[in-house]
Amino acid sequence: MGLDNVLAVAGAAYGSYLLVIAGLIVSVPLVMGGSAVFLKLTDRFTWIVYAGTAILALTAGKMLFNEPVLGSLVEDYVWAKWLTITIVIAGVLFFGWRSQNKQRKLEQHQSAIGIEMRQR
Repeated sequence: MGLDNVLAVAGAAYGSYLLVIAGLIVSVPLVMGGSAVFLKLTDRFTWIVYAGTAILALTAGKMLFNEPVLGSLVEDYVWAKWLTITIVIAGVLFFGWRSQNKQRKLEQHQSAIGIEMRQR
């Protein structure tokens, strides 16, 4: 459980120690259990990871154009803004997919070498 969650519980308690303790007793198991369920879901359904990555890339692309300098340059060209955001999303997804495939191939190669070494 992160510090931000603890501060949120403490802020919602309005100075009552009983409410802080009760909030932590309730929220810690929820966060731990929820994260365990989420990890199992991402192991089974890998598309969840790609969907989350795409959402983060979309947010990053939008943040680029919320900067005053860059935003003023393309405010008349909305199509350029969304084209750039689409390219950012596609690039992040592609390089993540490529990195995952490289890791998988490396693991397969290492396991094949291990099998060859054991047979000798």
